[in-house]
Amino acid sequence: MAACNYGHGIYISIDSGANWVNTYNGRQFGGEFWHSVAISADGSKLVAAEGDGYVAGYPPSSCMLAYSTNSGVSWLVGNNVPADESWWAAACSANGTVMVGAALHSYASSPIPGPIYISVDSGTNWTPTSSPLATWGCVACSADGTKLTAGVIDGGITSPVGVYSSIDSGAHWTQDTNIFGANSIAYSADGSMRVAADAYLYVSHSVSTPTLKIAHSGNNVLLYWATNQIGVVLQQKTNTTTPNWISMTNIPTITNGQNNVLVAPSKQQAFYRLGSP
Repeated sequence: MAACNYGHGIYISIDSGANWVNTYNGRQFGGEFWHSVAISADGSKLVAAEGDGYVAGYPPSSCMLAYSTNSGVSWLVGNNVPADESWWAAACSANGTVMVGAALHSYASSPIPGPIYISVDSGTNWTPTSSPLATWGCVACSADGTKLTAGVIDGGITSPVGVYSSIDSGAHWTQDTNIFGANSIAYSADGSMRVAADAYLYVSHSVSTPTLKIAHSGNNVLLYWATNQIGVVLQQKTNTTTPNWISMTNIPTITNGQNNVLVAPSKQQAFYRLGSP
């Protein structure tokens, strides 16, 4: 899939690029300046991010996240997508159920940095994530759509800098401390590795998948996990059918790169996990 500026459509090839067909019918909704596209693994679900709307004039008032669930035969506009945002980047999960859109900035009278939105129904409905407002220039997600990463570019307005990641579909975000922004970013299928490009090429930055381990320690239960698994806390509940996990207040001790929490045994069943604060 490839998209054009100035209302010239979105093109699809079904023969590995030998031939292309315009599936969008340029200027279907206005004068679309597409900035990013993404496609599911089977090619049936598509998402496109519009950064400017020419026919609408300036400031644009028709910017959108458009989607298709039939390989581009028809296109629709996602619900609850702010039309005054410059949607600059898009990504989708392998099955196309999860779609992500990131905005460079809004077209307010005084432009402000943009949000990141997510859809969990193949583009029909969209909701804002808890990401900071920033001049987002790129976004990527893991194959299952649970892990998201986005990079900030210089949009000419005041904005946070850096690359941010989420391991819970955008509910919480963690800022990377060793990279100051990215113009392009990609995820591995399992979300454990990323590649980002800015003034430098950041080769495979690892994002550890949180793993909690359990063992006996005398008469107690030892829960432990690696200290490099940032942005997570130990949580518990006593019944798997209840929806909410409770963050534990136990302060871990650190030994050989491991966080360790001792839990006294009780006569009540208990379940533990690493979750977002």
